[in-house]
Amino acid sequence: MSGEAVIHIDILSDAQKKVLPALGKALANTDFYLAGGTALALQVGHRQSMDFDWFIPKLGDPEILFNRLKSLDIVFEIQSISFETVYLSIGTIQMSFIGYEYPMLQPKVLWTEFGVHLAGMNDIACMKLSAIASRGSRKDFF
Repeated sequence: MSGEAVIHIDILSDAQKKVLPALGKALANTDFYLAGGTALALQVGHRQSMDFDWFIPKLGDPEILFNRLKSLDIVFEIQSISFETVYLSIGTIQMSFIGYEYPMLQPKVLWTEFGVHLAGMNDIACMKLSAIASRGSRKDFF
């Protein structure tokens, strides 16, 4: 079951707003959900977004993801592929697709306009703490 929340779409760049409808269609009927700083900013409205971080319990074969994107004529460039992680770009937008096997603490937030699910703030907080502990990059603090 998903909750709904007020979404601060103004934190997205024009390029992100343009590609999001196609991404929503490409990821429909999957377990992908948006998390990270962008998902937090969409719910809180505290900063501009820079990228999209998509999570799924098990990523599996990246070709399945690539075929979904290609089926909607989404042009992308693969940056890197490793176990349970794919980094790619669509134009100027950086994206990560990450297998994240941990159970969710709260229901995902449904963004009905684009058919996209977002991690709840409690889950994002835990993900941020994990990123800070393991990587500690400046962007992990927001």
